[in-house]
Amino acid sequence: MHMPLGNHFFYVFSVNILCGNWGEIVSSRLQ
Repeated sequence: MHMPLGNHFFYVFSVNILCGNWGEIVSSRLQ
C-alpha cells in the first residue's frame, strides 16, 4: 500500500507531534 509522498510526510509529522505530546503528558505526570 503506497501513499503519495506528501501524505507520508504529513503522517510522519502527525505521529511525531502525537508522540511528543504523549511524552510531555507522561513526563508531567511522573514529576
